[in-house]
Amino acid sequence: GDPEAPAPAPVRPKYCVERVGDEAEAESLTAFAGVVGQCVEMLRLFGVPFVMAPSEADCQCAELERSGHVDAVVSDDSDVLLFGATRVYRHLFAHDKPLECYTAQAIERTTSFTRSDLVSLAFLLGADYTLGVGGVGPVRAVEILSCFSSLEQFHAWCTTTPDVRAQLDEAQCATPEARRLRARLAKAAARFVFPGSSWPSADVRAGYLHPLVSRPSEPFRWGEPDYEGLKRFCFAQLGWDLERTERALEPFKKQRAEQAKQQQ
Repeated sequence: GDPEAPAPAPVRPKYCVERVGDEAEAESLTAFAGVVGQCVEMLRLFGVPFVMAPSEADCQCAELERSGHVDAVVSDDSDVLLFGATRVYRHLFAHDKPLECYTAQAIERTTSFTRSDLVSLAFLLGADYTLGVGGVGPVRAVEILSCFSSLEQFHAWCTTTPDVRAQLDEAQCATPEARRLRARLAKAAARFVFPGSSWPSADVRAGYLHPLVSRPSEPFRWGEPDYEGLKRFCFAQLGWDLERTERALEPFKKQRAEQAKQQQ
């Protein structure tokens, strides 16, 4: 592209189904904000570096990993790959499932899917920020990506007449395999249900590829734990007495001491 062209403006991702506000939800959000505040305070007291995301946590985590501030993203949500994460660990805290590691490099090597292709799969199958196409499952979605140059081309092909489809196939299919796949898709085209006339949404794609994120200018640095502050926090927020707090902090203190020895 043009090296002088300005970077696209960051976009705040929006969920595909808007939440209906009511009194119960307002109370829930207020309670959640309180929990977030407690988490932030605990991170500060433990000396753990953190970032307050301006929009969704998924895209912020992906940005931190891509920029080298963290080594990987821990998430069970595949959306982080669409936001650009290149190394993702799943089931890290699950006791009944094996730890899984996904890398963008391995995905592209084994499936030929780029990040843009993964976003297109989200449009076809549905994700947090877009509804999928009715009648399209994983196998059919892969077939669609293999014989159409874009989702816009696929949408236009589906919503035209069979005669025009045949003309488009002749003009657009470079291989016999592509023509065979389109012939198979043509039999099911009448059953495809698109979420709306604006599908695939340019705003949703921009939200995946150019999300609104915070970009820290300095590397993360771990701070020293504030043990006295932690004792006050546990008493005020959790109702723990001093003995229970000391007992809970003991393994952490031992681990910190071991790390200090190794760094000497």
